[in-house]
Amino acid sequence: MPELDPAAAAQPVETKAQLISYLAAGARSEDKRFIGAELEKVVIVRETGEAAPYARIETLLKQLEAESGWRGVYENDHLVALFGADSSITLEPGGQLELSGALCSDIHCCHGDLTRHLKTVSSKAKELGLAFLGIGVQPFTPLAKIN
Repeated sequence: MPELDPAAAAQPVETKAQLISYLAAGARSEDKRFIGAELEKVVIVRETGEAAPYARIETLLKQLEAESGWRGVYENDHLVALFGADSSITLEPGGQLELSGALCSDIHCCHGDLTRHLKTVSSKAKELGLAFLGIGVQPFTPLAKIN
């Protein structure tokens, strides 16, 4: 990537051509442009809405590891992440699962990757009595009770 001239960057943009030139100087080459989905989901017990305990989330992760070709990452004998060929699922603070999706060259690939992930994880979660919230907070369980 070309380096931007700091002196030029400090000058006000006065024309459309200057703006285009400035932005183009920082652009990646086409072969290095990718998009990917990143999604965090709060895991809850479907019946109560309470935060899912780690043991149930770990069961979900172990099923995904066994059936979906993911490689598990363990910390002190606890499963905390899954890595696939081009994406990962990690356990985040507060019992959230995060998908870091595949790097895609277009939005259609990204949509397909995200759709496959949601379908697989949601169906396994449903079998275990779990569900997901996409709101970033746990609305019913006090922080002290989340493990």
